[in-house]
Amino acid sequence: MSVSLMDTDMTKIDNLLILMDERLALAPKVAMAKWNSGAPIDDKVREAQILASVQQHSILLGIAPNVAVDFFQGQMNANKLYQRRLHEQWRGEALPPFAKAPDLAHDVRPVLDELQAKILLALRDTQTIRFSSRAQNYLLDRSKQLIRGDFKGEVRNMAVLSLANLQK
Repeated sequence: MSVSLMDTDMTKIDNLLILMDERLALAPKVAMAKWNSGAPIDDKVREAQILASVQQHSILLGIAPNVAVDFFQGQMNANKLYQRRLHEQWRGEALPPFAKAPDLAHDVRPVLDELQAKILLALRDTQTIRFSSRAQNYLLDRSKQLIRGDFKGEVRNMAVLSLANLQK
């Protein structure tokens, strides 16, 4: 007997996808700040801080820490890919520094930290449903509507695959 996805389950998956999109929407701001400062896209110290926080909070929320860490690593990888593609584009255009680039510490990181908490809750809320084949199909289909398709969908695909490939 085939079981369909309930409306509440679809809403939970949609919420997670929307939050993933909100996180990716910050990539251009991060890219602008790093473009102006000349900072590298990879920031191992910041990534380690994020993953340690994710691991700690996932335990409190009843999420397998490896699942949460793997998911956030995938999201960070998608975000860095987005930043790299933007920097490649800007180099090709010989773009000068931006007149008003955001400040990472004050403008971007607080938003990322707030999103991290919301995304962890959404991961918790979807952990019993997102592994079914129907949920996976729904997730992949809806992601094309709810997550930006920048750079021919390459960034979206990386973000979504990190979710679709999570183990229980």
